Amino acid sequence: MTFVALEKIFPLDNCFDYVVCSEVLEHISDKLMVLRECYRVLKSGQILLLTTPRTGLIEDFKKSPFDIYYR
Repeated sequence: MTFVALEKIFPLDNCFDYVVCSEVLEHISDKLMVLRECYRVLKSGQILLLTTPRTGLIEDFKKSPFDIYYR
């Protein structure tokens, strides 16, 4: 398992089997950028584990199609 700090995100595309973003997204102003980076570094068909204590967070993304983040 490899851990990468957000500010030092891995420069290669499609390089991780799993991306874990736990209890972080609610603290970041540019949430869409974080999701794009997770999508970019995740290998096709692999897993993004995303948790947040804020239940309304998904409502923030209703204007963006989530299916673009499916790998």
